[in-house]
Amino acid sequence: MWRWHRRWVYRLAGAVMLLMTAVATVILPTLWLDPLGSLTKNLPIAILLLILDEDAPA
Repeated sequence: MWRWHRRWVYRLAGAVMLLMTAVATVILPTLWLDPLGSLTKNLPIAILLLILDEDAPA
């Protein structure tokens, strides 16, 4: 991702992360309560991807 500092890369990474989070939520919703944060760690990653998306060239 650092090599291709483009918006589409960050948007694609965000879309894949959201898809994997949705699938994991449907299959095993108890992962949200995992003490090690199996799914909750995706929230700061999503925020980071949004920040990088705003900073990236089109």
